[in-house]
Amino acid sequence: MLGTPQRAVYIAVQHNCGKLRARIAAKAKYGMIDAFV
Repeated sequence: MLGTPQRAVYIAVQHNCGKLRARIAAKAKYGMIDAFV
């Protein structure tokens, strides 16, 4: 890890996007429309 703020933010964003994608995929699997809630 480089220790730069940009690097930390990038990792955090990637992690959050991964969790969000997993949630959307899980909801889509059950045919739910409110994937972003």
